[in-house]
Amino acid sequence: MSKYRIINATTVKFGKYDDVLRVMAEREKGFWASLFSSGNTQFIISKESPLTKLIQNRTNTGNLLDINESMFKSSVINGTTYLVESKIDAYESAKEQRIEKERKELQLKTQKEREEREAAERKRKIAEEERSIEEALKNATIHRIPLSNLQMVVDENDSFSGQMTAIAGNANMSFLCRNNREFQNSIIKLYNKVHGHNSYKLRTIAAKDGQCIGLAFIKMALYFDNGDFQVNEIAAQNAFYCIYKNYKETGNTYALPAIFTLLLKKPRALEDELYRSNPDPELVGFGGMTLLAPYRRSDRAMVNRLPIMKFLLQSFYDEGSKKFTIDTTLPYHIPSEEEVVKFTNEYVQSQYANKKESISIGEEYFNDMFEDINDQLDV
Repeated sequence: MSKYRIINATTVKFGKYDDVLRVMAEREKGFWASLFSSGNTQFIISKESPLTKLIQNRTNTGNLLDINESMFKSSVINGTTYLVESKIDAYESAKEQRIEKERKELQLKTQKEREEREAAERKRKIAEEERSIEEALKNATIHRIPLSNLQMVVDENDSFSGQMTAIAGNANMSFLCRNNREFQNSIIKLYNKVHGHNSYKLRTIAAKDGQCIGLAFIKMALYFDNGDFQVNEIAAQNAFYCIYKNYKETGNTYALPAIFTLLLKKPRALEDELYRSNPDPELVGFGGMTLLAPYRRSDRAMVNRLPIMKFLLQSFYDEGSKKFTIDTTLPYHIPSEEEVVKFTNEYVQSQYANKKESISIGEEYFNDMFEDINDQLDV
């Protein structure tokens, strides 16, 4: 331990250290000073070191400071000898961790402030829209007509997508109003538009119309029954195609719960597509001709749907808080809380429950099913 008078302290780059203190000090007396050619000693100290504050206090006052030379190691650079703090690596590492922590805290704070501003802006816009609607309603002339009488006119001169949207809109409205006759008339008309050799026309629908058309086909897949289940299968394929196209090309996720509900309530309607998204390699060739093969394909398809449903669930339900993230009063075939629990119970018992990549697998199967259905439209 020796006494040093601090002359100055400056921030420098020293070797691999970008921001450390170089302290020029004069040893008061003693044997140690005689080891150097100069009367001054240059110390390299981390700014995180306990010595830093003591040195900064002495710089202005010129007071003596006790420094234990055994806490330093000698380093010669370009003929100049420096005493480098032995624990400098540990101090610099702690500094980097502190800086990184502060950076993350600042990032989180900035993000929170941005989200609060965006939320306030959304709230302002909603309030402004509500005021505009309220003002419009005050000045409007009201005519009362039964909701079930509201029907869109199908313009034969409109685009194919426009015609399909008008028919689908009538089907959806009739379903909501429980007008079964009009619903069946509209849904059959919609089905026939893209049935058989006309199936390729489904590709021409606009992505923005996919939700309306897809939800109508969902209703047909779930509730229509004329004794031919193949009709429900084709309706399910059409629904999947339309809703997927709307989601992928516009980013709209509001109709995805309907696909979840379809896979929960009528998964057999998409059994072939589900199986082909991840087929059983043991059923290739002669293995596919065994008596048990159809049952194994069916079981495989039902298991394949689970990661897809897990992927879809993220778009409308927070599993952590067990709350829906969308308005459940929307008529989009959103599953109930009990149905989500039913799926969760089935999922946790499956082979995918312990796979971290389960959601990405589900998205991959989801994409494969669309490609499968898209290929079938060529037939």
